[in-house]
Amino acid sequence: MRMTEKITICLLGLAIAGFAYGDRIVTLQGSAANVQDAYLRAYKPTINYGDSTTLRLDGRYGTSTYWSCIKFEMPTISAHEYVSNAVMQVYYNSYSGTGTDTTTWNMNQLLTPWVESEVTWNSANNSTVWTGGTIDAKTVDTPNNYATALLGSISMNITDAYGWKSFGSTVALTTLVDEMCKNTADNNGFIINRARDYTDNNYYNFYSSDYTDDTTLQPKLILTIVPEPTTITVVIQGSVDTQDSYLRNYHVDSNYGTSETITLNDRMTSNVQWGVIKFDLPTLAPGRYVSDAVLELNQTSGGAVAETLTVDLNQLLTPWVENEVTWNSADSANAWNGGSIDDSSNYGDSLVAVTMDDTTGWKIFSSTELTMLIDKMYQGTTNNYGFLINAGKSYEDDTYYYFASSDNTTTTIQPKLTLTLAYPPPTGTLLIIQ
Repeated sequence: MRMTEKITICLLGLAIAGFAYGDRIVTLQGSAANVQDAYLRAYKPTINYGDSTTLRLDGRYGTSTYWSCIKFEMPTISAHEYVSNAVMQVYYNSYSGTGTDTTTWNMNQLLTPWVESEVTWNSANNSTVWTGGTIDAKTVDTPNNYATALLGSISMNITDAYGWKSFGSTVALTTLVDEMCKNTADNNGFIINRARDYTDNNYYNFYSSDYTDDTTLQPKLILTIVPEPTTITVVIQGSVDTQDSYLRNYHVDSNYGTSETITLNDRMTSNVQWGVIKFDLPTLAPGRYVSDAVLELNQTSGGAVAETLTVDLNQLLTPWVENEVTWNSADSANAWNGGSIDDSSNYGDSLVAVTMDDTTGWKIFSSTELTMLIDKMYQGTTNNYGFLINAGKSYEDDTYYYFASSDNTTTTIQPKLTLTLAYPPPTGTLLIIQ
């Protein structure tokens, strides 16, 4: 049966930076192409109940089992929004039986498309049999037709008062619905099910989307949709997303990509040691840009009381491989331009300079130039080959400065890149319709 769909939207705020709206409560309810449901009966496995005003649940073993499937058409949300909560509700209206046991019913994601007017215990539609021949078929202990992740559950007993029963709000359901709204997950709806092991002769009835006496009692999915924060902070740290090494002109062909330290030394002649580092940048949501970038290295030891070391951070212009890079070569097959890393064609101008001394702890590289460069890496206007940690080569003494690398066993002091990702401020005219 087709009815007018009901979508209730409550606006809780207006126009925060980058948005012309605030939090929204969206209730999906009704059978006008946005909600499809049916119950499935093991005793009559080829009969369709898609036009029934009832959804029915019964977990008895043998052929007396009833399960129910339901699907909501998800609203389209903007790239600047996400679903922060999702709850599915069905209205319990009657039961049959005298058993006193309490049973728990689970909701899982259906993996196969189905048709409301055709779905049965044996088939998803007139041309497609459920994998394994029935909706409950399994391969070993893994269901064939629905995901194992639990999206929500309800407990039922015949002594329960009639009224709404809620599945959720779970992180699993909320995350899945958010992905469905963004079309990054298939929306084949949900199956309400339980193991076919129940001994009491009870089944429970709920109003379906075809119940017309009071349409407000039809199944509903309640979504809270909120704007993405105008700014979010992302910290990149760890050996998975970071590659680093130090380079030594005293051992020009030696690689230190697995060292727990990045060692720096600016000795003028034969013991210059510089570092290289690269962070894998996470995906940037459409519309966001990098508004701030801070690179931090943790100095673990080294330096001298009366000495300082000025270290520049430069953009590297040539790709390199962590476990192959040396003073002379970017990787095992390619030498640096000019034959060694210190040729100026291998790196750009200084992005920021930091003065080091014998004080241990975090050393912070931060500048407008660094932020703009990383944003360009995101926008695709420059390559991300990482950075040169350039200690220069001008000092006569032989003083070392040691910094934790991404291979350091103390993970909390590994190098980190902290990004602030923002949306541009709104432009144009805000139109408010009342």
